[in-house]
Amino acid sequence: MSNVFRNPLEGYPHTVETTGADGVPSFAITPRPLSPEHAKAAHGTASFLSFGLFLAVAYHLWTVAGIGVPQIAVAAVLLIGVGHLLPRLCESGFRRPTEIRMTAEAISVRSARGWVHYSRLLEHRFALYPHDWTSWEQRDIDYETRRAAADGHVVNPTVYYGESLHLVLVYAGHRVDLTTVWGQSEAAAIVARLQYCDRCLDKALEMGGGAPKRPEDEWNDAPGGIV
Repeated sequence: MSNVFRNPLEGYPHTVETTGADGVPSFAITPRPLSPEHAKAAHGTASFLSFGLFLAVAYHLWTVAGIGVPQIAVAAVLLIGVGHLLPRLCESGFRRPTEIRMTAEAISVRSARGWVHYSRLLEHRFALYPHDWTSWEQRDIDYETRRAAADGHVVNPTVYYGESLHLVLVYAGHRVDLTTVWGQSEAAAIVARLQYCDRCLDKALEMGGGAPKRPEDEWNDAPGGIV
């Protein structure tokens, strides 16, 4: 019995491969990352909705259902269950797609002004950079933590920028920001997919003799490596 191998383009980020008449593939990669700003907005929205739900349940218990052990148990299960789901649902609603197309000749990225194209035959690579505001956020968290400790309180603020990475196309030595991702594992998955598609195109051209080799073809990028 022959083995059925899993398609390496399955999973996240969503990727569609097409093959031209010359046999060279092209790729459309569409990650839907959550930026740190959108993560903050999603969590704030979830907190607001959770508070509204709590008030609605309390009002229902007080005016309609009555306050008894069964009613309180049902309300507690509802609030806990929805409280776990709401942040994920809100995060999903705040995600925005980033459209990237890769052909033998070009890397194209859709921006607010339309498609921007970069030559794939020039020196380039995909990398992850720490968020530019990581140090600022860390200083702010340290200050808030010390101030809370002086008042006898303990705080555990959510880290947003420190857990975010810029997905970057290093194009002929220049930094081109493609998107910003809150969550290091998700960022690693996206950059690994881009690197894989890039290698597939290099291999296809090498087999077909359709393009000159580039110096960086010999580089061994580590998926998810942070510069």
